[in-house]
Amino acid sequence: MNNVKKYRKEIGLTLDELACRSGTTKSYIWEIESYNRVSPSLRKAYAISRALDKSVYEVLPEDQDYEEEDIQVKVVKLKK
Repeated sequence: MNNVKKYRKEIGLTLDELACRSGTTKSYIWEIESYNRVSPSLRKAYAISRALDKSVYEVLPEDQDYEEEDIQVKVVKLKK
């Protein structure tokens, strides 16, 4: 999830601003940016990606395997 920091800086958001926009805390965003072992729930990943104006696919860790169909189904359910 280290893409979070990259995208956050690209659009000029502080940790506080991203936390507020995504409904998380500053410390949670910091942990995601700082540690590879932090794996947010799909709901949080979706909220963060929306706050960054990116797709969930762009912010999910690249070193993990995901079933595209499973992610799409879960994301659709979160939108309701």
